[in-house]
Amino acid sequence: MANKYYASASLRYEGSSKFGRLNKWGYFPALSLGWRIMEEDFFPKASWINDLKLRADYGETGNQDFGSYLSLDTYQGYGYFAFNGASYQVWGPSQNTNYDLRWEKAQNLNFGVDFDLFQRKISGSINYYVRTNKDLLGSYNVPVPPFVLTTTFANVGTMKNSGLEVQLNAKILTQKDFSYSVSFAGASNSNKFASFSNDIYQGQNFQFMSYMPSPGSPGPAQRLEEGRRIGSFYMYESAGIDATGRLMVYDKDNNIIPGNTAKEEDKRFVGNGLPLFTASLGQNFTYKNFDLSVFLRGSFKYDLFNTTAFYLGTPVTQSGANVLKSAYGKGKYAALTNAETYSTLSDYFLEKGDFVKIDNITIGYNIKPPVKQISSIRVYAVARNLYTFTKFTTGDPEAISVNGLTPGINTSLSYYPSTAQFLAGLQVKF
Repeated sequence: MANKYYASASLRYEGSSKFGRLNKWGYFPALSLGWRIMEEDFFPKASWINDLKLRADYGETGNQDFGSYLSLDTYQGYGYFAFNGASYQVWGPSQNTNYDLRWEKAQNLNFGVDFDLFQRKISGSINYYVRTNKDLLGSYNVPVPPFVLTTTFANVGTMKNSGLEVQLNAKILTQKDFSYSVSFAGASNSNKFASFSNDIYQGQNFQFMSYMPSPGSPGPAQRLEEGRRIGSFYMYESAGIDATGRLMVYDKDNNIIPGNTAKEEDKRFVGNGLPLFTASLGQNFTYKNFDLSVFLRGSFKYDLFNTTAFYLGTPVTQSGANVLKSAYGKGKYAALTNAETYSTLSDYFLEKGDFVKIDNITIGYNIKPPVKQISSIRVYAVARNLYTFTKFTTGDPEAISVNGLTPGINTSLSYYPSTAQFLAGLQVKF
């Protein structure tokens, strides 16, 4: 209608044999609406606005990313039983049956605006999104009896995300032999785990996460709780190191006590491992036959638990193990010299995860083809993961995942270092 109004709709009907017998199929609708408001007669005319469009869209998607046969009766061996001089294999259920297992659904609602300004020198979009994940798939604690085993794989919860996304493109300078343009993308994320219960299962309002391995008995480092952001660190709050090298913490009444004397009720929420903001910045230059692009990106306002320092970065680390340089000298972790408080989980080992990374630099040169059969020749060089600006003290902060339900922590000492990559090439088009 005169390029003013836009609409599209779709309906997907998808099936998976992983779900219960009555829930193998799911409906996933989507609807998108657009309105080029600047084409309306009532919209004020402005020479610096070249295009302005309002959008709204809603869609649902399904998740079946889990193992097979979890909705069925499965059995496993439970050893052997001797009877009348013979040995018999004992079989029993290997999991609780869940015939009601169904699709996990993500409901996405988005409102946005697209724009072109100043003779299309600046363009971009701004979006506000609300994403609700319903019927989250996971292992759920259940009572015995009536259930046979203590956990059931079920649709157990609801999680909500919302935030603002901004994308901008700007042609800063355009001349005969030189051009410079910039692209920026940024997003914020507000997250809340809404519920552990559904219409069938009613459970507690929190669950401990990120159990740390031995040596010692550190226990869980995070708590997933209704009404809170996922990735919340739940441990003792550090009060520093005393004269004997012991880790001191605050108890529930804010008294300072040695970490090894603290009780479960003294733990508190002390940080979060899910980034609040992410951003990227791309810059593109051309000068005659040369071209250069520089791409930066980063994540901000979140914490990382330094698992490596916790196990290998203090003077009281386990005997016979290789240790970090941070265990010696005058650094923060070198001060922890008393074995009494070794393996006490506290925010003493939380560090800021914020980083800005030089993610990619590409430089190229276009060579005039020597024969007409060749349309273009370009030589180029690329550097990837060149440098990371961060205050995190043990390697690349991106080595610690910020996805899933336990962002900001590794519960293993397995580590593969981040590497820079350098590449040179030749492109020839005929």
